[in-house]
Amino acid sequence: GLSIAILLTVGTQVSTPLVTGGKPILAIPPTAIIAFEGTMLGAIVFTVLGILFESRLPRSGLGLYDRRLTESHIGVLVTTEEARIGAAEQALQSAGPVEIKRENAGEG
Repeated sequence: GLSIAILLTVGTQVSTPLVTGGKPILAIPPTAIIAFEGTMLGAIVFTVLGILFESRLPRSGLGLYDRRLTESHIGVLVTTEEARIGAAEQALQSAGPVEIKRENAGEG
């Protein structure tokens, strides 16, 4: 943001040299104001983009989401190797679940 703002103000002042009352063409106070505002704008824009990126928004699919989780049910997600799936299902079955869903990692 800072470098774009400085480039914009210096480029504008140099490309259209309007001498006003004997003042220098490249004035520092207006450049500093625009540089500050450009820095703040850049910080805000990249903060919002960072939040969206870290939140993984927008999402294209919900994956293993089940609407019953927003009501009174509890969901347990188990990620395991192919050889241990049977043992994981047996452990879950012993707890008396309402349902056990099986989904491959590439599908969700």
